[in-house]
Amino acid sequence: MELCVEAMTSSSLAKKFLAKGIITCAVACVCAVSANAQLSCGDRPCPRVIVNLTKPSRLRPIPSPRPTNRGTRPQAESEESPKLAAPCKNADLVVVCGMPGCLITLNNTDKHLTDNAGGFIFQLDGKQTVKVKVTKPGYKDLEATKKLDCGGSQDVPAFLTANQVMLRIRTIPAECDIYLDSQKQPKGSDAQGLFSYLLTKPNLLIEAKKPKHLSKSRSIQLRPELANSEIVLELEALPATLRASTNVPEAQIAIDGKSSQALTGTLSLPPGHHSLVIAALGYTPATLDLSVGPDETISREVKLERLSISDLQAQAERLLSSRLYDDVLKLCGYIFESDRGNGVAHRLAGSVYLTRVDYMNASAQFDQALIAGEPIVLRIRRHPNEKFDLAKGHETCEAQITLRKNDVEFHSLRNAADDFKIGYDQLQVGAIQLKNSVAIYLATKVTINDKRRDYNFYAFDKELSQTGKSYLEMIQRLLRSH
Repeated sequence: MELCVEAMTSSSLAKKFLAKGIITCAVACVCAVSANAQLSCGDRPCPRVIVNLTKPSRLRPIPSPRPTNRGTRPQAESEESPKLAAPCKNADLVVVCGMPGCLITLNNTDKHLTDNAGGFIFQLDGKQTVKVKVTKPGYKDLEATKKLDCGGSQDVPAFLTANQVMLRIRTIPAECDIYLDSQKQPKGSDAQGLFSYLLTKPNLLIEAKKPKHLSKSRSIQLRPELANSEIVLELEALPATLRASTNVPEAQIAIDGKSSQALTGTLSLPPGHHSLVIAALGYTPATLDLSVGPDETISREVKLERLSISDLQAQAERLLSSRLYDDVLKLCGYIFESDRGNGVAHRLAGSVYLTRVDYMNASAQFDQALIAGEPIVLRIRRHPNEKFDLAKGHETCEAQITLRKNDVEFHSLRNAADDFKIGYDQLQVGAIQLKNSVAIYLATKVTINDKRRDYNFYAFDKELSQTGKSYLEMIQRLLRSH
C-alpha cells in the first residue's frame, strides 16, 4: 500500500512494482489510473477503478522517512510562550468646574467641594468607568460618565450653566431707549429709570441711549447673583457751549471755583448749574450764574469795571510783596490814567525799578513821590564813629533812611544813638568818595543841637562795588527839599 501511494506519481514505477510482484494487478491498476497510466494485467485487461481522491484515505499514515546522510531538514522553531499582560496604572481624574463652591460627587459616594481653584483631582484605578455629578446652588446640575484609561491625567470639563434670572437695570437719566444685543426693545426705562428683563442665555450686551447723551453699554454674563443686584447705566450728557466776551482782552474766567483760564473763544460746560467768575487785573470781577442743558449753546457779554484808585493802590501793594513786578507797573499805569501825580503809584513804580537795579528810573519815580508828599524808605549803612574796616564788611551797620517832602530821618538798626530827624536845611550833602574807581561812601554833614557832625552813608551791598556808586548817587539826588 505504501508503494502504491508513491506509484501514483509515476506510471513507469507502477509497472516496475507489478513485474516484481510487489503489488497486485488490481492495486497497480488502481494506482496507475490514479496517475493517468495505461497498464495491462497479463492477457487480461486491467480492471478500471475510479478513486475519489478528495475523500480522506483510510490507509494509515506513512511514517516519516528515516534520516539519511544527505542531511536533515531543520526543525521548525518552537512557538514562544504567551507574555503576561502589563499591570494597569492608576489614573488622575481632573474635574474642572471653574468656580469655588461646586459639589463634585463621584460614583454617588465620594463628594468634594471645590476651592478657589475651581476643580478637584481624584486618584483612581485605571480601566474603569466612573460617574461624575457636579452641582452648585443657582446652577443647573451636570452629570457625566468617563471611561478611564491606564495612567495619565484625564479631564472632565464640568462648567455649569446658571439658571435664568430677572435682570434689574437702572438708567441715569431716566426714560432711555434700551438695546439688547443691538436689538431695540419695545419699551425703554421708565420715569424712574427702571427696566427689567428675564435673562436665559449665557451672555447679553445691554446698551442705553438717549438724545444729547453718550450711549452706555454693559456686557452681562449669566450668574445667579444678578438676581440680587441692580445694573446701573449712567449716560454722560453732551457738554453745553458757552460763548463769552468781555471788554478786557486779557480777562480770565474761573468755573465753579477752579483755577482760572484765559477767556478766549468758546468754553465747554457740563450740563447743570455753574458759577463763573470773570476777572482781570485792575478790574472788579463779574460773576455769572448759569444753568445749562446737554448740547446747549449760550452766549454772554460781560463788561468789567475798573477798580477805584484806592483799590488799585492796595492791589499793587499786595503784588509788590509777592514780587509780581510787571503787574505792579501795570496797575500804576491805570492809576496814572486818572491821577498822573499819584504819590503812592510813583513810590510803587520806583520800588520796582529799584529792585531791578534801574536807579535812574527809580530816582525819577521817587522824586515824583516826594513831591506828592509820599515818604520813601531806603536801605543804608553807617559805621559808628566813622570807623570802617573793609576786611570786616559792614553787615552790622544796617540802617534805613526815610525821605519826606521837607525832612529826612535816619534810623540805625544797631545803634539807636546815631538816630536823627532833621530838615534838609540841616543836612549838607557832599561828594561820593571813591577808591580805585569804586564807591566807598557818600559824605554828608548834619547839624543836631547846633552841633555839626560827619555822617557818611554806605551802600547796602555786601561788598563795595561800582553798583554801590549808582545807588549812592540816587540818594545824593534825593537828599533835598521837595
